[in-house]
Amino acid sequence: MEFLQRLLTFTLLQDSLSQSWSVWMPKSIQALKGSCVVIPCLFTYPESYRTSSNFNICWFLYKTHGYPEVYNSKGSQSVEREFRFRTTFVGDMENRNCSLQIDKVRSEDENYYYPIINNAIFSFWKNSVQVIVSAMPNQLSLSYPEIMSEGESVNISCSAEHSCPTNPPSLTWNQFGNKANIYQKKLKEGWWRTETMLSYSPSPEDHGKHLPCVATYPNGQQLQRDIIFNIRYPPQNTSLSVLEDESVKEGDSVILTCSSHSNPAVTNYSWHQGLHQEVLQHHGQQIIIKNVTFDSGPYYCKAYNALGMGTSLPLNLNVQYAPKGTRLVAPGKDQVHEGVSLVLRCESSRSNPAVTHYTWYKDENPIMNQAQETLQIQQVKAEDAGVYRCAAHNNIGNLSSTPVTIHITNYDHSSTYIAILGGVTGMICLLLIGLGVFIVVRKRKMQKTTALMVTVPMEDNNPIAESAIPRTVREEIPLTDEHIYWNVPLQRPSTHFHTNNYASSSRHPEEGHPAHSEAMDPGSVYMQVKKRSEKKQNQRDQHHLQPADLHYSVVLHEQPDNVHYSTMIHSQPEEPQYGNMLLSQLPRNTEPAAVKDLVEYAAVKY
Repeated sequence: MEFLQRLLTFTLLQDSLSQSWSVWMPKSIQALKGSCVVIPCLFTYPESYRTSSNFNICWFLYKTHGYPEVYNSKGSQSVEREFRFRTTFVGDMENRNCSLQIDKVRSEDENYYYPIINNAIFSFWKNSVQVIVSAMPNQLSLSYPEIMSEGESVNISCSAEHSCPTNPPSLTWNQFGNKANIYQKKLKEGWWRTETMLSYSPSPEDHGKHLPCVATYPNGQQLQRDIIFNIRYPPQNTSLSVLEDESVKEGDSVILTCSSHSNPAVTNYSWHQGLHQEVLQHHGQQIIIKNVTFDSGPYYCKAYNALGMGTSLPLNLNVQYAPKGTRLVAPGKDQVHEGVSLVLRCESSRSNPAVTHYTWYKDENPIMNQAQETLQIQQVKAEDAGVYRCAAHNNIGNLSSTPVTIHITNYDHSSTYIAILGGVTGMICLLLIGLGVFIVVRKRKMQKTTALMVTVPMEDNNPIAESAIPRTVREEIPLTDEHIYWNVPLQRPSTHFHTNNYASSSRHPEEGHPAHSEAMDPGSVYMQVKKRSEKKQNQRDQHHLQPADLHYSVVLHEQPDNVHYSTMIHSQPEEPQYGNMLLSQLPRNTEPAAVKDLVEYAAVKY
C-alpha cells in the first residue's frame, strides 16, 4: 500500500515538474543470497527528452571516492568486473521505469545504488536505494481455517514472498504432491508473492496430522511450514475393554473402560447391558461391575460430544466358573439284574474351563481309581447296590450331582421258561383250532355233493362192461407192460343210467365185444388210474394182472364245483396197488337219474 501511495505521489509531481529531472526508489530492498533481486526505479525528465532513443542510463555504487559502474546501457566495458554479466536493465524508459536486476546476489552486493540518466546534471545520488542481502528467505505464509468440520471442503494455501520474479521459489504439498495450483502476484517495492492453493475435504483420520508446505528457492535452499489439522467430528472408533485384561472369575468385580476418538472431546458416557441394551445408571468413562456371573453381558457403552454419538461393539466377558448342571445318568430302569453290565455317566451342562476330572461316590465313600466320565461295572453283584453320586472338577471348583439309588435283583429263569412254554402252547392251540375249522368246512362242502359210484366187475366176455367203453376209445389206448391200469374215458348217459350200458374191458380190446357207445353222452367223465410206484421186472412178471383182474368204476359227479376221489384196492395182497381217480366236472344243470340218495363215495376192494 505504501508503494502505491508513493507511486501516486510521484505521478502528481511528474505533472508539476515535467520540465525537470526526478527519480524515485525505495529506501531499501531485501535480497536472498544466491537468488536475484530487482531494484524498482521510476523517473521523470524534461520535455525536451520525449523520445526514448535519447535516453542513456547508468547504475552506480554509492562511493565516497570514484564512480564504480554497476550497469551501463551503452556497454559493459566500463562496468565493474564483479557486476559484469550479473546486472540487467528490466525497466522501460518510455514508461519512465528505470528498474535494475542483479542476479546471483552475493553478500558483497549489500550496498547503496543509484542511477544516472543521460549524464544529466542532477543529484541522482541523493536518491539511492540500499540492498540488504539475507542468507535465509522470509517465512512462508499459510492460510487455512483453524477449525474444520468433517466432510466440509475448504481451501488451504501456502505462499512465499521474494524479490526475484524471473526465478521464483517452487511450492509443493508433500502429502498431495503437485496437485495444487500455483499463482504469482506482484506486491510493493520490489516484492512478489508465489502462492499454491489446495482444496481439501476434512477427514477424522487427519485430525492432528501435519500437512507440510515446502518452498524450494533458486539457490537450492528449502523452507517448510506445516499445517496442523483441527477437524471436528463426533465420537468414532468407540470400544469397550477390560482393565488390565485379567481373567475374571465368577463372583469377582471387573472394571470396564469406554474409549472413543472425537473432536471436541467426549463429554458424557452411557452404559448398557444385555441384548436389549438395558441402561446402567452410570455416566463415567469407567464402570465397576460387581459380583460378575457367568452369563452376565454383553456390555455396551456410548460416547457423546456436541456433534453426535458413537456406540461400541458388544463385549462378552470371559468369566471362568466351576462346572454347572452336574447330573448322574443311570440306566433307564428301576432295577438292575444281577450279572449284567452297569454303566453310569456323569454329565455337566457347562464349564469354563473344561472339566478336568471326575470323582465317584458309593454310599458317600469315594470310589478309588475312578476319575473318568463314566463308571462301568462289568458283572453286577448284590453288593453293588447302593446310593451313587459323582462330582465334576475344573481349575475353579467342582459341583456334585444328585444321588441316585441303584437296586440289584436276582435274575429269575423260571419266568422266562414259563413265557416260552406259554407261547408254544398258544401256537399249538391256534393250529389245532385252524385244522378243526378246515375239517368242518371241508366236510360241510362235501356233504353237499351227491355222487353215484357203480362198480361193474370186469370179467372175461362180459358184454356189459365192454360196452361201457367206446371202441374208438379202447383202440386209442395203447397197452404196455408198464401200465397196470388203463386210462379209461367214462361217459355219462344222456338220459337214464342203466347197468346194461356198462361193459367190461379186457387188456386186448380186439377180443371183446363191440362197445355200445351210442348210448353215451358226448360229455365224458374220465378216470385216470396209474400205478403208485414203478415195480421191479420180476415183480411185474410174478404179479402180472390180466384184464380179467382189473375193475373199473364209473362215477357220476353231481356238483360240478367239487372234486371227489375214489380209492381202489386191487387184488394183490403181497403188493397192493392203489389208484387215485380224479373226477372231472359234469356239465352244469346235469342231474343223474335215480342217484340222489346214493352214497357219495365208493371204496372197492378186489
